Amino acid sequence: MPWLEDLDHDGEAELIIWDSFPLREDASMAEYGLIAWVYRLTSKDSFVIDQVLSRRMAREIAQAYRSQPAFATLPPGSPAKEAAEALEQFADDRCSI
Repeated sequence: MPWLEDLDHDGEAELIIWDSFPLREDASMAEYGLIAWVYRLTSKDSFVIDQVLSRRMAREIAQAYRSQPAFATLPPGSPAKEAAEALEQFADDRCSI
């Protein structure tokens, strides 16, 4: 999982902050999803969140969840399926930050 990567291929690396989010209220540790927040440098000492790249990363992470061999056999409502759906909702701008 990279922390710095040129995600938009403009010659400048973006900062990637990895985080987790609960899938439901009072979630156990097994009921969290992974997300990456992408920031770009706007001045010598200032970063701003890049929502477009953050949403693109969310889609890539959702695809990674779905590409796991056991994903298809998981029951509806399993944490991995809920995480993939939540990430796709964010990627499609169907939820707010």
